[in-house]
Amino acid sequence: YKPWITNGILKSIHRKNKMYGLYVRSKDKDAKKVIFDEYKVLRNRINELTEISKKSHYNNYFREHNSNFKKYGRESKKL
Repeated sequence: YKPWITNGILKSIHRKNKMYGLYVRSKDKDAKKVIFDEYKVLRNRINELTEISKKSHYNNYFREHNSNFKKYGRESKKL
């Protein structure tokens, strides 16, 4: 996994995937709508947390390696 994906984010991703599976297997339209609404909230929250974590990871990385231009340049190309 990417270094900014924390254990908490991984657990949330697994929970989101299980919820999607419930949505796909559900036959009742009302239950399906409720499950999908919960899935969307969780999906959006995971995306938000991942983005925050990624920004934090790169900020810390560049702060630590600001004097080593070779590492700095190599990592900035990945962005």
